[in-house]
Formats: sequence, structure tokens, C-alpha cells
Amino acid sequence: MHWLKNRSIRKQLIILVILNAALIIISVISVNLSIRQQNYDAVFVNLAGRQRMLTQRMTKSSLALSSPHATKAQKMEMLSILKESSRLYGETLEMFIHGGTTTLSNLPVSTPPLKRHLEALADLEDNWHGFQKDINIVIEEADSNVDLVSDTASSALNRIVGSNEILLWKTDQIVTFLQIDAEAHVSLLKRSMYLILLLEFILILFFFKVINTGIIQPFNRLIDAIGAIGRGERFAQHSDEHYYEWQLTFENIASMDEHLTDATATLYDLNKSLEQKVIERTSDLETTIAQLEDTYQRLMETEKQASLGVLVAGVAHEVNTPLGACITGSSQMVMENQALIRKLETGGLSKEDFINYINTNTEIVKLVDFNLNRAADIIRSFKRIAVHQSADIESSFYLDEYIDDLWISLSHIHKKYDAVFINHLPHQLILADPGDYSQIFSNLFINTFTHGYEPGDKTQIDVTGRIEKGLLSIQYRDYGKGIPSDNLPKIFDPFYTTNRSGGGSGLGLNVIYQIIHTKLDGHIECHSEIGNYTEFTFTIKHFKEGGKS
Repeated sequence: MHWLKNRSIRKQLIILVILNAALIIISVISVNLSIRQQNYDAVFVNLAGRQRMLTQRMTKSSLALSSPHATKAQKMEMLSILKESSRLYGETLEMFIHGGTTTLSNLPVSTPPLKRHLEALADLEDNWHGFQKDINIVIEEADSNVDLVSDTASSALNRIVGSNEILLWKTDQIVTFLQIDAEAHVSLLKRSMYLILLLEFILILFFFKVINTGIIQPFNRLIDAIGAIGRGERFAQHSDEHYYEWQLTFENIASMDEHLTDATATLYDLNKSLEQKVIERTSDLETTIAQLEDTYQRLMETEKQASLGVLVAGVAHEVNTPLGACITGSSQMVMENQALIRKLETGGLSKEDFINYINTNTEIVKLVDFNLNRAADIIRSFKRIAVHQSADIESSFYLDEYIDDLWISLSHIHKKYDAVFINHLPHQLILADPGDYSQIFSNLFINTFTHGYEPGDKTQIDVTGRIEKGLLSIQYRDYGKGIPSDNLPKIFDPFYTTNRSGGGSGLGLNVIYQIIHTKLDGHIECHSEIGNYTEFTFTIKHFKEGGKS
């Protein structure tokens, strides 16, 4: 196959496809012509067989016409058969010589002139003319006398019967010739098909040879080359490629391998310099991250202290009112005592004056006592919350009572609203750091009144919870403005706030998230509908049931 060297595989395949297509077209044309010829052969053989049958029919009709026992009706029928048989025979012989159309088995058929065996057809035509001449005599005689009693008619009938064997022999000779032709045509078709199959087989072998040398072997070499390059080995080009496409491919691969080797060396040098830069940048980033973490922790502590400051300011404000009432009451009591003493000294103290003094003094004492108890409750609640919030100390406490104390401590915030707080937390003694819960609920309460309502609104906050299978589950819900769905995924992000102009730091909910996730080993999520509600649901693992109250 040296003649294939430096050839195009594409051109070779195109040539093979063209040759195969030409062979298929030749096969189709040959088969079509053979089928057409076989159809003609079949028609010719059938027509020749019809001629033989017509010859016998005309002979039988002539014998019946010459019989003295035949009735007039039978002779008329035989005469009609003789006329029709003579017409069909002549028509068939005309088709053999000149071609034409006739009806065969009630189907129209047409044939070209039968150019083969012209000599035998001419001999048959001569015999037919004599035969037909006698038939015409019989027909003419029958027109004058259907009994055919004349000597002319009898002689013609005898000649028809006598020449029957010769006409049959000539017709059989044509049938034999046509059958031989049909067999020869079939044999020619077989030889043609065998030759086409042989050529197709040669083309297939040649095609496989081209595929093997032009695609499979070079493709295997290509796979080996790519594998070698992938393993870091140098590419060794094959020195004997048959087709220029593969020569060009491997030349490009060699060039690519060379560039890849250069790029690898350059990349190695670059990586060394980058490693040093990465080390330096990593050190800077670690320092920056440490600073950011320290800053974040300070901000977290600042946020916690800020909420404690809110408590202090609120408690100071709330305590000031009952203490002011106590001071006013004590001042009033002093004045009443001085008035009583003056009346005693002057002797003007009456029973009615003393009773009025006692009643007034009793009212003042009740007022002072009520306000002192109120101040004591506020201070006691603040003390519990403030101590727990400023130190990370675990202690036992009732969660529902603790959150109630927190609500009281934040009264300076929610008194601006028509607020209702419904606490359905379990009355369960737990051991944990109360400051964590104070920070969580303080931020939730402040967040609700800061973002969920306007001052003077009628508000409601529901808190429910349960302890089950070592998990504390709490649901906190308000019925305020709600949170837009676009903001929900970001509310726990540090420094994210929608009220920065109003002083929001963006750390309130993040502090809650960090305490629950990091310290309490829990999980929190938020659901909200605009204008309907906002609900925080969180579960806590880091706590213990029971303890000393």
C-alpha cells in the first residue's frame, strides 16, 4: 500500500464512498433492467403458449365443423371460436414481429418487437399465412352456408387439420427459443450479481484497510502520545505516517508539547515566587483576621453592655417615679404631724381632727408602702438580670419567672405601647447561664418594639416552649409589621440593619444567633408574613433540667 503514503484520508474515504455509490447504482440499474427483461420474457413465453393453445383450438374447431354429426348450433359456436382464435393468433404473431398491446389473463400487456429469432418467426409467419388463408375460406363459405357442404370448405378444413402439426411444431420451436432466452437472462443476472458482490467485497476490504491504516492505528498512536504527555514524558513523533492529516496532527502535538514544556518551566518558576507571596499574604491575612475577630468580639461585648445600659437607664427611670411618690408622701406626713403637734400645744385638738389625721396618715402610709414595694420589685428584677448578664455563671432558675422579670425590667420600653405579653414557657427549673437567656430575650423584645410596631400601637407578644427529649424548644411571636421575604435570609448577618439611621448596629439578632449556635449548641430560624406576624423558633441543647432553686 505504498501508493497511499502522504495521501489524504479524507480523499480516500470520499473515493471509496463514490465507488460504493456507483456500484450500488449499477446494481440497481442492472436489477431493474433484468427484472424488466424477465417480465418481457415471461410475457413472450405466455404469448407463445397462447399461440400453441390457439393452434389446437382452431384445429379442434375445424374438426368439429367437418363432422357430419355436429348440429347447426354447434357449428355456429365452433365457427365463432375459429374466428376469435384466428384473430388472437394473428394479433400475437404481430406483437412478436412488430410489438404491441394485447390482453393476457384479463390484464393489458405490451411488448417491444422480438428482434431475436427473426428467421424462425418469418418461417412461422409463412405457415400462418397458409393456415389463415384456409380459415378465411371456411369463414367465407360459412357465411353462405353454415353447414359447409361445399367441396371448397371441406378441402380447406382438411388442410387446416393437416397443417396443424407443422404449425404446432413451429410454435413450440418459438416457445423453446423464448424459454432458452429467459434462462440465459436469469443466468446473466446471477453472474452480474456475483460480480457486483465480488466488487463490493473488494471495496469493503479496501475500506477496512484504509480505516485501519488511516484511522485506528494513528488514533492509537495519538492516545499513546496524549498519555505520554499527560504523564510528563516528552513526545516522540512517529516517523512513518501515511496520511498528511495525521502528519499535521502529530506535528501540532509536538509543537504543543514543546510549548507545554516551556510553559511548565515558566509556571514552576512562577509558582515558587507565588508561594512566597502566598506565605507573606497569608501572614498578613491571619493578622487581619485576628484583628477583625478581636474587633468583632469587642463589638459583641459592647452590644451586650449596651443592652445592659438600656436596662440600667430604664430601671433608673422606672424607680424614680415610685421613689418620688414616697418622698411626696413622707413630706405630706411631716406636714400633718406638725399640724397635729400645734393643735396639741394650743389645746385645739378635737376628736374629729385626730380621726382625720389618722385617716390621712393611713392613706399616706399605704401610698408610700405601695411605691416602695413597686420600687423594690423593679430593683430586685433588675438585680437578678444585671448580675446574670454581666457574668458567665451557671445557676438554677425558673425560665418563665426569669423572662417575666426581664419583661418588668424593660417596662420603660413597652410602656409606650398598649403591650400584652403572654408567657407560656414551662415552669421548669433548669441549670444554665441566665445571662444567655437575658441577652436573647432582651434583644428580641427590643427588636420587636424597634422594628415591629409604632409607639401607641396595640401589641401582643406570645412566648411558648417545651422541654422534650433533652431539647428546649421556644417559639417567640409578635403580630407587628413583619419582615419582607427579601430581608429574611440576611437578618442574622452581622452589621445588617434596616434602621441604621435610627441607631441600629446590625448586631442584635447576630448576637442571638451566636449565643444559640455557638454557646448553647442550638439552632434558630425565622418565619414572617408582612402585616401578620414574625416568629423566631429556636432549639437549645446546652442546659440541664432540675437543680437547686
